[in-house]
Amino acid sequence: FCSAARLGVLAALLLLIGASSLSLHSYCSAPSNSHPDSCMLLFGAAVRHHAALSLKRANTLDVLDTPTALTQVLHLLTPAGKQSYATTESQQKGYRHGQPAPSVVPFTVTPAAALDAFKQFQKDSCFRLHAGNLLNAQHKLEPLFLPFWLFEATISAEAIAILGRRADKSNLRSPLVWAKMSEWKTVLSESKLHMSEPYMQVFASYRIRRDLAEAAKPSEQTFNRLAENAVPLPESALQQKRYPDPIATAEQLSQGQHQQATTESSNNSSSSNSSSTSQEGHVQLDAADMRQAVAWQLCHRQIMHEQIETAVQYLKEHLSADEVKGLQVRLKVHNRSACLMYFPAYHLSYVHGEKYTPSRAEIVPAEYDAVIGGGPDKRVGTELHPSPVKSQVSVLVM
Repeated sequence: FCSAARLGVLAALLLLIGASSLSLHSYCSAPSNSHPDSCMLLFGAAVRHHAALSLKRANTLDVLDTPTALTQVLHLLTPAGKQSYATTESQQKGYRHGQPAPSVVPFTVTPAAALDAFKQFQKDSCFRLHAGNLLNAQHKLEPLFLPFWLFEATISAEAIAILGRRADKSNLRSPLVWAKMSEWKTVLSESKLHMSEPYMQVFASYRIRRDLAEAAKPSEQTFNRLAENAVPLPESALQQKRYPDPIATAEQLSQGQHQQATTESSNNSSSSNSSSTSQEGHVQLDAADMRQAVAWQLCHRQIMHEQIETAVQYLKEHLSADEVKGLQVRLKVHNRSACLMYFPAYHLSYVHGEKYTPSRAEIVPAEYDAVIGGGPDKRVGTELHPSPVKSQVSVLVM
C-alpha cells in the first residue's frame, strides 16, 4: 500500500512540475526576466507550493511518512542556503513541523535497586520457588533510554452485531433468541484517548523484545508526574545518541573517580582519565527506528481491541443482550497528535542453565534478557525461572 501511495504522489508531483513549467514559460521567456537563477527560484517555489497543497489536501503525510524520493526531489528544487522539507534526520523519523521535540525522562532508580527489583520479582512470581543463582558473574546491566511514540486521539465508535436474549432471565439454561441489529449503534462519541493509557504508548525500537520493553512504561498513576519532569532533548544529544544522567551512572562515576585517585600518572594521563569518566556519565539513547506511521498502525490496532470490548459491554448493558456474536466495530478518528519520549530502563543480560542448539548439535549456556523500569514503578519484564529442586521439595511437603 505504501509503495503504491508513494508512486501516486510522485506521479502527481511530476504533473505539478509540468503544470508549473507551463505557467512559468511566459515569465521566463520575457527579456527582463530571462535570468536563469530567478527562473529556477520561482520555478522551485511554485513546485514546492503546489506539492505541499496537494499533499495536505490528500492527507498523505501520515501515510507516506516523508518518502525519501519526494525529499530528494524537493531538495534539488530548494535554493542554496535554505532547508528543504524534511531534510533533517529527526524530521525523516516523523518529527514534523508543529510537533513537540523529543523529550527524556530522567532515572529515579539506581542500578543496585534495579537488580533488587529483579530478584524480588522472580521471588514473588515463582511463589518463592525461584532459582537462587540467576545473577552470576556473567550478567551485565546497561542503563538505556528507550523511545516510545505517545499518541493522543479523539475517536468515535459504532457497532453492529447479532444479539442473543434469553426469554427467562432467571434461568441460565433458557435458550437464546438471536436477532440482528437493524442499524449501527453509537457506542462512543468523540471520546479523547490520552497518552497516559498503556495502549497509546508504542515502543519505537527493534533492539529489544517488545514484550520486555513494556516494563519501561510508567503506570497511569505515575505518568503525569514523569511527563512533568521530562526534559526536551537537545539536538546534540540526538546526534550523539546519549544523554547524561547522574543516577544511572553513579556507580560508574564512583569507580572512575576511585581509579583516578589511586592511579599515579602524569598530567596528561590524569586528564584523559577525567575525560573518560565524563563519557561514562552518559546513558545511551536507543535508536527510534520505528516510523510514526507504523507506530500509529500498532496503536490503532490496540484501540480497536479496546473498542471491541467496550462495544460488547455497551450492548449488554443498554440493549439487554445476554450474548453477542458477529460483532463489527467501525472506528472514526477525528484528530490525533504524537510525540516521542524516552523512558528510563535497565537492560539486563544474564546466563542461566543450558540449552540444546539443533543447528550445531551442541549444548550451550542459555542467555536471557530482562528490562527493569528506571522509574518509580520499577516494573520488570523477564522470563520466570523456578527452581526444579525447590519445586520437587514443595510437592513432597504438600
